[in-house]
Amino acid sequence: MKSVRCRNTKLSILTLLLLIGFSEKQYAQVPSDLNNATTVNLCLLRQSPKDFENKIVRVTAAFRFAFEVSELFCADCWDASSGRILVDFGKDWEDVSAAQSIETLKSSGFGKTMRVVLIGKFGAGEGRYQYRFTVLKAESAEILYKYSPAPPKLPRKVRKKTNCDCP
Repeated sequence: MKSVRCRNTKLSILTLLLLIGFSEKQYAQVPSDLNNATTVNLCLLRQSPKDFENKIVRVTAAFRFAFEVSELFCADCWDASSGRILVDFGKDWEDVSAAQSIETLKSSGFGKTMRVVLIGKFGAGEGRYQYRFTVLKAESAEILYKYSPAPPKLPRKVRKKTNCDCP
């Protein structure tokens, strides 16, 4: 009788521990390589992509998104036919990003132009995007314009805010 009770108690404790472990939200820790990301000018990233391929970098740039468009750009060096950078968001970016940035990026509606500071992994793209930037952390985001036209079609005042001071 005693061994059955002991075994049942052990099974109950084990079951309880497993349930607690699986039900608890797993919070992402900020990897040290995000905190130590190299800050890179977006134009330099486009000019020397091999130097940054598969590396984690921090960029300050303009971000526009709408139907079938999600790209980082700089009005100084944007070119519709080459060097376009697709933006996608990694699965845990919200866990390590600034709350205000998350709110701005998620609640801004559809078709906006923003100024952002993002940390992510840079690499090869596909289709009309030659490069891909996978966002791992959003440090800041500010809406500049309520639409997302191609950079040459932005109003002059807004376009000026999307420049990167290219070298």
